[in-house]
Amino acid sequence: MNAFKKLEAGFIKAVTLLCIACAVCLFLILLANVFFRLVPLLSAFPNFSMGWFDEIVQLCTVWMIMLAATILVQQKDHFAVTLLPDKLKGTRAGYWYNAVIGILSLVFYVCLCYYGCHLMVMATQHTPVLRIPMRVLYLSIPFNTLFMSLYEGTYMLQNIRSALRPKFEAPVAKEVL
Repeated sequence: MNAFKKLEAGFIKAVTLLCIACAVCLFLILLANVFFRLVPLLSAFPNFSMGWFDEIVQLCTVWMIMLAATILVQQKDHFAVTLLPDKLKGTRAGYWYNAVIGILSLVFYVCLCYYGCHLMVMATQHTPVLRIPMRVLYLSIPFNTLFMSLYEGTYMLQNIRSALRPKFEAPVAKEVL
């Protein structure tokens, strides 16, 4: 395995672990919120408040969704209608079809990255309780779409190369005398 593949495998492992951490955090915070609504602790602890939990839930949800989307793009596991690609699989037309889909996806990811950067730079708000800058939430958009763009661009170039490759015929087996 070359250095780039090792780096990519490490990156995907880190992204997967972050995604799992966000999901576990969401589960625990939402479970605690339900528990504390059912069990009235407010009389025992008058200063106890979970007003901050909405902010953490929002942060974890946004990052979990964007991180998972990056993994899905890398593994080519995102939602797709495959009727036409399945019919064209292995043909020159199939490679061109996938290349066009890749170009459209790449344009979308680049636009999303650009406007995500713009949104992140323009954000000056902070969350009300924990005072987390909203830029932290918005950072998930350009960060993840940058990697989605890289993966989609790689797949698009692979499809274009395959479409332009001259057709070769399988060697014919010679008869043994």
